[in-house]
Amino acid sequence: MALTRCPECAETVSTEATDCPHCGFPIKEDPVLDYAERRLRLGYSVAWTTLVVAVVLGVLAVFDYRLIGYGVVCLLCSALAFVILTIKKAMLDKSKTRRDEPPRRKR
Repeated sequence: MALTRCPECAETVSTEATDCPHCGFPIKEDPVLDYAERRLRLGYSVAWTTLVVAVVLGVLAVFDYRLIGYGVVCLLCSALAFVILTIKKAMLDKSKTRRDEPPRRKR
């Protein structure tokens, strides 16, 4: 176990610590949050792809009216995906903000 200095308070901290025990400054990024951000980006790419498919099917429906149903389904799915991803992003931002806030010191 090696020791390093905290960038915030300059006290010695273990390299395995996620937060400084003296001031609470985050030393390491939380791997759970990194994983959640990657999943969120993947979700947005899937939602955008679904939206593009819905637009393409809508354009093709001009030539074949039977495709309009598929376009509407894709459009509804992409709208639902964007709503869900927006809620997830808000929750992720809230948890990041809570983590970034400095801890309250006991007096």
